[in-house]
Amino acid sequence: MSCSHCAGDLFGIGAPAGSDAVAGVVSSGRAPGAAAAHEPATVFFGGTVITMDDGNPAADAIAIAGGKIVAVGARDDVVAQAGADAQRVNLAGRTLMPGLIDPHQHPLPGGLMLANTMSVSYDIYKTKAEVLDALRKKAAQTPGGQWIYASYYDNVLHGGYLTMAELDAVTTAHPMFVYYVSMHSATGNRAAFEASGISPSTRELPGGGYFGVDANGEQNGMIQEMPALMKFLGGFPKLTPALIGKSVTTFLYGSAALGITMVHEAGAFAQTPEVFEGYKAIAAHSPVRYSVSPMVDYLDQAMQFLAPYGRPGASALEIPGSLLSFYAVKIVADGSPQQESAFQIQPYLNSADRGEANYTVDKLNELVLKVKNAGWPISIHCNGDASLEMALDAIESAYSSSSAPPTGVNRIEHCPQARPEQIARMKKLGVQPSHLMNNLYYYGAAYRDAIFGAQRAADVYPAGDFLASGIPFSIHSDCPCSPVAPLREIGTAVARVCSIDGSVVGAEQRVPIEAALKGMTVVAAAHCGLGDKLGSLETGKYADLTILEDDPRKVDPAKLGDIKVSQTWVNGRKIEIPSS
Repeated sequence: MSCSHCAGDLFGIGAPAGSDAVAGVVSSGRAPGAAAAHEPATVFFGGTVITMDDGNPAADAIAIAGGKIVAVGARDDVVAQAGADAQRVNLAGRTLMPGLIDPHQHPLPGGLMLANTMSVSYDIYKTKAEVLDALRKKAAQTPGGQWIYASYYDNVLHGGYLTMAELDAVTTAHPMFVYYVSMHSATGNRAAFEASGISPSTRELPGGGYFGVDANGEQNGMIQEMPALMKFLGGFPKLTPALIGKSVTTFLYGSAALGITMVHEAGAFAQTPEVFEGYKAIAAHSPVRYSVSPMVDYLDQAMQFLAPYGRPGASALEIPGSLLSFYAVKIVADGSPQQESAFQIQPYLNSADRGEANYTVDKLNELVLKVKNAGWPISIHCNGDASLEMALDAIESAYSSSSAPPTGVNRIEHCPQARPEQIARMKKLGVQPSHLMNNLYYYGAAYRDAIFGAQRAADVYPAGDFLASGIPFSIHSDCPCSPVAPLREIGTAVARVCSIDGSVVGAEQRVPIEAALKGMTVVAAAHCGLGDKLGSLETGKYADLTILEDDPRKVDPAKLGDIKVSQTWVNGRKIEIPSS
């Protein structure tokens, strides 16, 4: 099961938000991933050990103690180093590898959506008509005047955008807001616009938010980008610490069950420095490492919060005594290719529209320079090649006047479009991509047939070109924009099979399994500023491990998602997943 394509239980496992199981974990005295002092070492042997360490790729065993790896190599040597009182874990033929890392998620909104909205995902309702019928039934069961929030609508797979007229036909007695799986758009009925104080003449908001119009120039119900989306939260439950904590903890346990040992919250919102204390509280009970990057609008608040600890730079800033770390600042430069709002150099297929940028050139340059001057690395969401061009211009402008190299890894989020000359330029600037391979899995056929055309679709998420150019790439889920499915995401980078019709989209962009595995281990760790502490099984690194029932290097790449995750270990401790 999955995040953005399922209902109720986020990953098909784990306890629902607010359940006794999760409440018990949240109230426990020690964080699930916290290592206890003076525990004996644990030795793993009897299976396949994938180290992801180019200098020591083969090993028979590994030992961990005190939250770190203390030995990797031949079994007898590892056992001797571990000591006579070491606990022993026989892998019984299973495969042990470094913990999987998802370097771009949204656990806070993902958890809240799970707990507080009606899912209309494609896994439940296959057509727009089925979605509208489900919303009609929900309205019939809801007291008049009460908001109805739905989420995970997919305009590509469901068969088109929703309109204000369609939602008005469902109900005029309730403000209704339907959030799209891309997290860049929603549709509201007229009652929702009125309740949110949006007049019929409003078209744009500061910071990139805007409202769609029909052929007559009238609002059509489309709500685009965060400044506009945030206007429609008047009926959402009050975000208390208890609600946020339980919702997000459930989300994070779902990731742990899938072999993930660290997630990165790509773009945190915090009106005041104190809000970041909430992330610290969540991390205190998180089963996995929790990395956070603030949105650029909240960089000042993040700096104030982190002042007692320091600041990120070439490495992440880890908050002492917790699994929380901070790294990079997020800028969203454009929208989504599925909604044709990503900013392209060429128009979309059968269209004169190229999407649009969220910022002017001058404003984007200003924001990137601000991040550079603050000493943080930057990550820029670019779903189009025109927005990528703007981002590279801004990065080059910000750093060209400095004799010092960029601080940390500057990266492009998603990066589905990158022309050869842009890839060469990224290499020159030291900029690296993080790919959303789930989009190829779900939308590859749509990219080919409806959005880009065959030639451009073949080069979507060009991991092969990046690999050939010597540029590391990571792989992420962007959940709840797409499901958390790390092994399947890795397999998609290798096989490039679209699940909708079984076709291969861009065979020339396939990468070897070893490179794809690095995308969620070694490179992902570096993209979160912890490459020296995570991502490979090396002595001295954190003891974050994933144990699989099969060796992913020996399974059909298109079926990697079927591999069962046996155990997940974080900071030297096995994570116990709450049962539903």
